[in-house]
Amino acid sequence: MSILTAILLSLVLGGDPLPDDALAIAMASQRAVELDGPMAGTDQAETIARLLVTAHEESRFDMSRTGDSGHSHSAFQIWADATLTDTPEKAASVALRMLKDSAAHCPGHILAQYAGGCDRPLAQRISDHRVTRAASLLRVARKIEPLTVARDATSP
Repeated sequence: MSILTAILLSLVLGGDPLPDDALAIAMASQRAVELDGPMAGTDQAETIARLLVTAHEESRFDMSRTGDSGHSHSAFQIWADATLTDTPEKAASVALRMLKDSAAHCPGHILAQYAGGCDRPLAQRISDHRVTRAASLLRVARKIEPLTVARDATSP
């Protein structure tokens, strides 16, 4: 896991205890973006931030979470057969595809389709909140990352 992804995970948690699945989800999210590329108009870090914010807000990084009357699964609460999301790697890959699809279908509220539908006001608010939160956390993480790298270079 990159230093930037680790910093993003820490910021997403905001001082909360580290959930059991959080590290695996962060690593799987980074790997999915490395393999499949970032969302259009973003870089890898911004896409990873959006995935981490989504997993945190959907389930608090709980891979065993089932919601929506048994229809949604994994830390990302994906409406799909549970076998498609039963590992962090599968769940992150599916979530990334869904975020990309959502952005393509809902240019005004890029995560709204993922959150329930392009035309639904609640989904639009969720989308806007997650995009803003991810961007804000990424700005902070990018300020912290060089300090961490510089400290590693001077450590004995």
